[in-house]
Amino acid sequence: MKKFIAVISAITVMCSYVPVIPENVLNTSAVSVPEAFFVVVGSFRDDVQLKYFGEDSTEKVVWKDAPENLSYGDVLVADGELSMERVQSFPDNPIYAHAYHYELAENTVLDNIGNCSEIAEQKKLTVKDKIYDGSGHWSIHLNDSEGNAYYYGLNTFGSSLGVNPVEAEDGEVCTYSFINGKIIIPLADTDTPFSAETFFVVVGTYREEVQLRYFGEDSIEKVVWKNAPENLSYGDVLVADGEVSMKSVQSMPEDPVYAHAYHYELAEDTVLDNIGNCSEIAEQKKLTVTDKIYDGSGHWSIHLKDSDGQEYYYGLNTFGSSLGVNPVEAEAGEVCTYSFINGKIIIPLAETDTDIMGDTNGDGVFSIADVILLQKWLINSSEDTITDWKKADFHEDGVLDVFDLVIMKQMIVNSPDFL
Repeated sequence: MKKFIAVISAITVMCSYVPVIPENVLNTSAVSVPEAFFVVVGSFRDDVQLKYFGEDSTEKVVWKDAPENLSYGDVLVADGELSMERVQSFPDNPIYAHAYHYELAENTVLDNIGNCSEIAEQKKLTVKDKIYDGSGHWSIHLNDSEGNAYYYGLNTFGSSLGVNPVEAEDGEVCTYSFINGKIIIPLADTDTPFSAETFFVVVGTYREEVQLRYFGEDSIEKVVWKNAPENLSYGDVLVADGEVSMKSVQSMPEDPVYAHAYHYELAEDTVLDNIGNCSEIAEQKKLTVTDKIYDGSGHWSIHLKDSDGQEYYYGLNTFGSSLGVNPVEAEAGEVCTYSFINGKIIIPLAETDTDIMGDTNGDGVFSIADVILLQKWLINSSEDTITDWKKADFHEDGVLDVFDLVIMKQMIVNSPDFL
């Protein structure tokens, strides 16, 4: 303990640096995506068409010497310096006088690091309006379930796109990919907006009966459906065909340890229609576990936040339950994928991944070694490398400094594993 405190005291408040990001900025996946990259969007006159994302993003880039094994949504990074030339797409046609694109130099080499469908965050966005600006260019305005506005611009002149967002009408919902907080490309054709205000979601079993969560004016964490069909899967979304009747049942009335454990049971004649699975019809967000609290009687309260610092709560009772994905198994600092419908947090969609807050050296563990690395980086940032600076930004101000170091120290000292 004395050694650790001595290490921390060696830092002065004068040590304050804005992190340099270019190489190891991670998005919400486990793959590192730099700040400058290309994404395959289709073809332009039989050549591969890309979008470029960097300090000055470019909507339309043509790569004439591209390899043949590329797919829509592939993320490409440059192996060496980049050179692009601006080209007017149709100089002899006044209708397309302002239509232009960029062409990559012949010696360009781009490395494929993965596809947006796998390495990017996904969000459901609703088309607010789309405007044709002339010369083949479209401006598409979108909103997420929380009302945040997004813009997607593209030029369709001469292009064949893997997914063409212009085909989506106002009010339709599309899945868009996001990397480093930027909107990248639409990932799928538009789907039908989910409009039901009351619905159930399959989460597992309770004493061999199907267990649901109910979402409505008064949401219920634990509902048992004894007459459920056999073909249900974790995450299936169910809506009632008619009126719904439920009764409250005390789970273990004779055991004082579980005196407050209860659930609801659906009436025998209940009919629920399966309209799809959360993995397909719900928005997905990566949330970091900030805390989990056992409240007693089998109930847990899980506190989470997204990359923007927005806080969320997920409550559940695990008594007698076998869950498809059990969020209680996630430790503080771990990242989970949660589904959202109508702006509400619904269920975790996948097991936690290894994006652990505080893991500055990238070994998959938050330990004293990470604290020492941050200290060295603050003293001489040019010699010591932090694999992902965002994992050390506990103060959430976009700067790595002594305040982050103090928080890391407190978390380590308060950890039951600290010796």
